[in-house]
Amino acid sequence: MFKLTTCCLLLVALVAIAEASKKPTTPPCAGRCTRKDLAGRGTVCIRNARTNICTKLRACELRQRNCSLRDLGLPQLRQTSLARCGRVKGNTGSARCAAIRRRRTVRPTRGCAIANCRRQKPNSCWRTKSGRSEWISDCSARERNCRNKRRPDLQLTRTADWVCRGPKKDKDIIVINKV
Repeated sequence: MFKLTTCCLLLVALVAIAEASKKPTTPPCAGRCTRKDLAGRGTVCIRNARTNICTKLRACELRQRNCSLRDLGLPQLRQTSLARCGRVKGNTGSARCAAIRRRRTVRPTRGCAIANCRRQKPNSCWRTKSGRSEWISDCSARERNCRNKRRPDLQLTRTADWVCRGPKKDKDIIVINKV
């Protein structure tokens, strides 16, 4: 009987040692806000997507809240743009989130930003891939080539002026932008 009791005690002691040596699955929190954190101006903005309420608080306070939420097994708070907290008065507090105006990214198209070509007189001869000659202004030709950049069959190429003005007028010559 004494041997059985000793074995049970030894088994309980081994289990207790094994439990004590287990490392915690979550790292400990970074700690509370220090005086340096409280004196600093570093603020962050968090947004509740469900209520659209933004809260401005110090970064150390966000760490503390996330630590508490992580210990409870709840999803952590995420930081959003500080511009969202534009309606919050002061360094800390809550208010309805401000809308962020998104800048439209306009991709510049090289050479397509041409001024108005309507007032320019036709002054040169251009040929299409199909063989037609056109008497148009340089500006109009550049604009058309820019619009048809991905369609090589519609690109215009510069030819000699006599092709359009020659003594033998073809019926396929087109005059555009006549003023």
